[in-house]
This record gives sequence, structure tokens and C-alpha cells, in this order.
Amino acid sequence: MIILPVIIFKNDLSPFTNLLTEGGIAYRLRQLPVGRAMGSGHTLELVQSVNNAAFWASLATVIVALINKRRGSKVIISTKNGAVINAEGLSPSEIEQVLRVASSLTIIDPKTIETKDS
Repeated sequence: MIILPVIIFKNDLSPFTNLLTEGGIAYRLRQLPVGRAMGSGHTLELVQSVNNAAFWASLATVIVALINKRRGSKVIISTKNGAVINAEGLSPSEIEQVLRVASSLTIIDPKTIETKDS
């Protein structure tokens, strides 16, 4: 089993989790230990079972759909070798290749982040 952490900087999980569900991607909310500061709205773990060959392609499709549906949304992929890649403008096949070496994802949706001025 492979677990990929996703840090989500937004108040509403439903746009992303709905796309995950539609794509058949299993996920779970990750609870941070009590007493630790939390710098994001939510943290998920995407779970890939060993026999699911379509996981990376499905996740790439979800990322492209999120970027296209939620204008202004950013998906940042951090890789195991320390590279940080913005998924915007990449094709689904390019995103799939990067995801195969990903250590985590960060999703930023500026439309739902509350600020002091809001």
C-alpha cells in the first residue's frame, strides 16, 4: 500500500474529495497529534492499494479537473528528490509521471481561504 499525503489550504474539502470519489481514489482525513500547530485547513492521505494500476492516471485526471473547475486553484507536487512542481499547464500524462515520484501534494484554493479582510 502506498500513502500520499495531501495538504489542503482551503476551508471546503468537497470540491477535491468529490473529484477523488468520482475517480475511485480512496482517501482518509489525517488527524494531527494533539498540541501541534496546524498550518493548513486539512490534511488527507490518498491510499493506493498495490493492485491498482490506474491510481496515478486517475489522480492526474482529478488534479487536471480541479485546476480546470476551480480557476485560481494551484496543485503543487513535491517529489522524493526534493523537486517542487506546479501542476498547472502540465498534461495528464506529465502529471502522472511526476506523481509516480511524489512525496506529497499541496492544494491551494484562494477562493475559499478566509483572510482578516474578508
